[in-house]
Amino acid sequence: MSPASSSSDSGLDLRTALTALAALLPALLIALPAPLSWLEGDPWPQYSMAALALVGSIAMLIMLAARGPERVPRGTMPVLLPLLLATLWGALGTPSDQLEFTRALAVLLAGSASFLGVALLPVRGLRVYLRGLCVVSVLLLLSALADPAGVLGNSGSLSHMALGGAGIGLWLLLEGSKPERVLGGAALGLFLAHAARAPVLAGSLALLAGIGAAWLLMPRWRKAWTLPLAALLTLAALLTPLLRISDATLPVSSEQQPPAVVAAGNTGGIGVRLSIWKASLPLIRDHPLTGVGPGQFAATFPPYRSVEEIERSSLGRTLAAETEVDHPHNDWIARFSELGLIGAACLLVLVMQALWTLGRERERTAPLIVASVALIANSCAHGVLGHDAGSSVIAMGLLGAVLSHPATTARARSLRVASCLLLGIAALELPRALAVLRHGSALSSLGRDYSATTLQRASERALEACPDSVHARALRAQVLADEAAWRAVLEQRPERFEAWMQTGNLRARAHDAEGAQQAFEHALRLDPWHPGLLENQLTLLSRTGTLAATQAALARLRARKSVQPQWLLDRARRAWLHGNEDCARWLHDQAGLEPWPSGPDEAYGLFRARKQAEDAPAAEFFESVAQRGFARRNAEQARYKEALRNYRQDLQLTGSSIPGGAPRVRWEFAACLLAQGERDQAQVAMLGLAPVSGLPEWAVRALESRP
Repeated sequence: MSPASSSSDSGLDLRTALTALAALLPALLIALPAPLSWLEGDPWPQYSMAALALVGSIAMLIMLAARGPERVPRGTMPVLLPLLLATLWGALGTPSDQLEFTRALAVLLAGSASFLGVALLPVRGLRVYLRGLCVVSVLLLLSALADPAGVLGNSGSLSHMALGGAGIGLWLLLEGSKPERVLGGAALGLFLAHAARAPVLAGSLALLAGIGAAWLLMPRWRKAWTLPLAALLTLAALLTPLLRISDATLPVSSEQQPPAVVAAGNTGGIGVRLSIWKASLPLIRDHPLTGVGPGQFAATFPPYRSVEEIERSSLGRTLAAETEVDHPHNDWIARFSELGLIGAACLLVLVMQALWTLGRERERTAPLIVASVALIANSCAHGVLGHDAGSSVIAMGLLGAVLSHPATTARARSLRVASCLLLGIAALELPRALAVLRHGSALSSLGRDYSATTLQRASERALEACPDSVHARALRAQVLADEAAWRAVLEQRPERFEAWMQTGNLRARAHDAEGAQQAFEHALRLDPWHPGLLENQLTLLSRTGTLAATQAALARLRARKSVQPQWLLDRARRAWLHGNEDCARWLHDQAGLEPWPSGPDEAYGLFRARKQAEDAPAAEFFESVAQRGFARRNAEQARYKEALRNYRQDLQLTGSSIPGGAPRVRWEFAACLLAQGERDQAQVAMLGLAPVSGLPEWAVRALESRP
C-alpha cells in the first residue's frame, strides 16, 4: 500500500467506509472520553472494556456474514482455533471464575472479528482505518493529560492501546499528506509525552523495536527515521533506571526465611514481572496440554505466587489492599497457562506468519511495520493480545491487515462460514455482555465515594447484574463481615488470600479456634509472611494454643517485623482472660514492661491503682489475676464458699472475652462446687466443656470424685 496509490479518498465507496468504521467501532467505544465513557470510575474496567469490544464487534460480524469478502487473512485458523477451544471449554468445563471467563471469551471474539474485518478492507478503506487508530490514540492520550491513568484507569493499559496509533502516526508523520502529518504527529507526540510522564518503559521500548524493524526493512527510510530513532533511544535511556530488577535484597528460599522488606521506592514493574513469569512456569508444567482454562489464571495462580513478587507488588507491604495477579503481564505465558500447548502454538504461528509477511511484502505492509512489531514486542511484557480488550482489537486488526491477501472462492466461502459462526457466538454472549456493562456502571460510583453505604449499594447492584462477580462479592463481604459472604467469594476464587484470612478472623471472633486455625493455615500457604496474618495467628494461639505453638508463632512474627512490647503485653492479658495461663505468663515476660504480680494481694493492689488511673484493660487483667489467686488459695485451704465467690467474680471478668467465662476457670469452679457438695450445679457448670490440662491437685481430686 504505497502512499501514491492511496493518498486520495475520492474513490472511497460507502461500503468500504462503513466497513472501516465498523472495524474501528470497538476501539472507539472504549476510548470515548468522559463524560461519555462507560469506564469512568469503574475500579475493574477490564470487564466493561471486553463487553464494549464485543458489543462493538456485532456490526462488523453482521457485515462479514452478509457479504462475500474480497480478501482473507492467512492466519485465520490460528485466530479462530483458540476461540473455538475457549467456547468448548466454557460449554463442557466448569470455570471457577465465571466473570473472568466471560472477559476472556469476549476478548478472543472481538479480536477475531477485528482480524477478519480489517483483512477485507481495500487499500483506501485500510487507510481510513489507520487514520482512525491515530484518532483513538489521541482520544486516549488527551484523557491522560490530567491523570496518567486516563479514561482506562490504568496507565499501562492506556499506553499499549495507544501504541498502535502512535506507530501508525510515525508513518503518517513521515509519508502522509499534511492533515495526516498533523494527526500522526499528535498521536506520536502525545504518546512520547505520556511515556515520559507516566512513565511507560515497556511501551517506549516496544515502539523503539517497531522503528528498528522499519529501519532494517526499509532502507529508503533510514535517513528520514534517524532523528525519531535517536529521540526514542534517548527516552529509553532516561527511563531505564526505572527497571531496578535486582533481587539482591530478597530471600533465596521463601519457604525457609522471611523476605527482606522492600522499600516502596525500590519496587519496579520489571521486577514484579520477572517474579510472576518465574512462578508461572510450575503452573504451566502442572497444566501443559489444556491449560487452566480461559480467564482462569487469576483464580489458579495464588498458590504459585512467590514471596518476592508479593513484596514487590504490595510496595513492601505499604498498600492497604491485598494484591492479586489477575494476568501474567505476558501474552505468551498467559496463552500457554490458560489454553495450553495448542493455544500457545496458535499464537506463535500467527505472530511468525505476520513477521514473515512483514519482511517478504515490505512495500505493501510498510505502513504497518512499526505498529505491528511494536505491539508484538509489547506482548512480551503486557496482556496486549489477550487480556486488555482495547489493545487486543487494535493488535488483531493490524495483524489481519498484514496477513490479508486476495481470496479464492473456497476461502471466501470459508470466511463467510467463520463469520456466521462468530456472529452466533457473539449473539449468545450479547446478553451477558450487557449485564457486564451494568455491573461496571454499578461499581463506577466507587470512583466518587468509597463509604460503607456506597460500597453496599454498589455491590448489591453489581451482583444483580452479575451474581458471579468475585469483586462485587468481595465488596459485599467487606461490608457484611459475614463468613457466608466470604465463602461466596471462595466459590469463584478458591485460593483468594483475603477471603481465607477474613474467614479465619470471623471464626476466631466466633470462638471457633480450630476452624480459625485451619483458615489461617490455608492463608499462610498462600502468603507465608503476611504481617497482619502472622499477628492474627499469634493472637489466636496465645488464647487457645499450646505454649510451644505460641512461641513458634512469635518467633516467626519477629523474623518478619519488629514487635512492640505493648502489643505483646496486650496479648498476654487477653490470653490470661481466655484461661491460657502458660502463654499469658510467657508473653508477659517477653513484653518486659512490668513484672508479674507475686501473689493475689499484690495483683489486687495493682488492680485498684489501675482502676483509679482509669486504665480499664490493665485493671480488668489484674483483678482477674487477683480473684483467681484468691480462689485457689481459699480452695486449697478448703474454704470453698469463699473460693466460689472469687471464682464467680473471675468468671464474670473472663466472660467479657469468652462466652461463659474461661474454660479453665469453669472447671475449677465446677470442682469447687463438687467439693462443696453442690453436684447438680457442678454438672451444669461442666456442660459443653472440653478437657483442659494443668488443673490444681485439689480440683483434680474433686473432679475424680464425681459419679
